[in-house]
Amino acid sequence: MEQLGLNIHNIIVQIFGFLVVFLILRKFLFIPLRKISEDRSREIASQLSAIEAQRQEVEALKKDLEARLQVINEERKEILAKEREKALQSAQELLDEARREAERIREKAKKDMELEREKMLLSMREMIAELVVTATEKAIRSTLDEAKQRELLSKLIEEIENEGGTQIRKGIS
Repeated sequence: MEQLGLNIHNIIVQIFGFLVVFLILRKFLFIPLRKISEDRSREIASQLSAIEAQRQEVEALKKDLEARLQVINEERKEILAKEREKALQSAQELLDEARREAERIREKAKKDMELEREKMLLSMREMIAELVVTATEKAIRSTLDEAKQRELLSKLIEEIENEGGTQIRKGIS
């Protein structure tokens, strides 16, 4: 071997040196690195499980919030429906009140028209009576005395009121 340029003594020393360096590296480098690597793996696994737990918690919160949002939406719809119904009811009440007011105004106008009609009839009767009295006075003045004139006028007014008033009412109506 010496011919190859290999010295056994150097080879043994180098093997022994390699084993010593290997054992030293193993004790001070490989074992601590493996421990650090295992600790890091456990820490990563712990963090992953914590992240999974947080994800599940977030998912649960999301479902809870969605349920609350659904409840809030339903409440909003109910409130809107109630408010619409109140608005419709208020509008109906206002409409009913307006109808009642219009009916009241119509009835008042009808009564006022009836009162004016009665006033007009009374005025026409008085005017007709005066005309009849004047015409009768002129026609009868020379032939009748005062008592007969009064009796004749009373009968005439009575007839006018009975027959003429009915005709006047028909004409106005």
